[in-house]
Amino acid sequence: MMKVPTFEPTSTSSFLPGRLAISFLLSLCTLFPPSTLARSRSSMQSNSVPYAADIGPFLNNFSIHYAFRGQYERIQDVNFQDLAMHVFNANGNPNATMKIEHGKRFIRYRHGGFQSVHLNAIHYLPSENGDRQYAIVSYTLQGGYGSSTVEGIAQVFELTAHHLMTIEQLEWDNDFVTSKPYLSFNEKSRRLIVRSGHPLPGDAKCCVSAMDVFTLHWEGNRFVELGMHTELSDEGIRAGKKL
Repeated sequence: MMKVPTFEPTSTSSFLPGRLAISFLLSLCTLFPPSTLARSRSSMQSNSVPYAADIGPFLNNFSIHYAFRGQYERIQDVNFQDLAMHVFNANGNPNATMKIEHGKRFIRYRHGGFQSVHLNAIHYLPSENGDRQYAIVSYTLQGGYGSSTVEGIAQVFELTAHHLMTIEQLEWDNDFVTSKPYLSFNEKSRRLIVRSGHPLPGDAKCCVSAMDVFTLHWEGNRFVELGMHTELSDEGIRAGKKL
């Protein structure tokens, strides 16, 4: 369901070790930033529903400022399907550049392992300032050697004075199964819903039983987290789990 890019790391000094096999780690580190590999759980929300050991709510949301080349009349003129995707760290610095074509890229390595990226959706956002236009684009990133790790990333783009820039990045855990969208946006309410994996104690990696549902509000120039609650995932419902 996903397909990955060729990454050109701008820096490798800040990458942290991941959980994947060592033989795949070096190639994976050029693709995913440390926050993604380490699955840092950085949402400010607390939760009474228990997590598997050393895990908590996972939704990273931070501001960035990265300008693209070229000029556009409208943000709808931007071809996000072929626009290089930059993955940023929490300091707002790009860790890697992903060259995607037609919204996807897939790489399989000769000695095993793969990397993939897939553009899922583009939502154009309301703006109170006629000189500024906005869109949020969501992606799925996947990489692995034997087993795989799946992450969601969304970026907010701003077009001002005909110049495009990335101004915000969200990251969450897509490594679970749900029939509901991992990310959805309601233009009328300006609410963004993000569903992130919530492993319950005893869950195997393949069978995450719950998910944290984050609600964010579009403030006109960024998304602000409003709250979070937990629901059963498709696996949790199938297994008859209780929260």
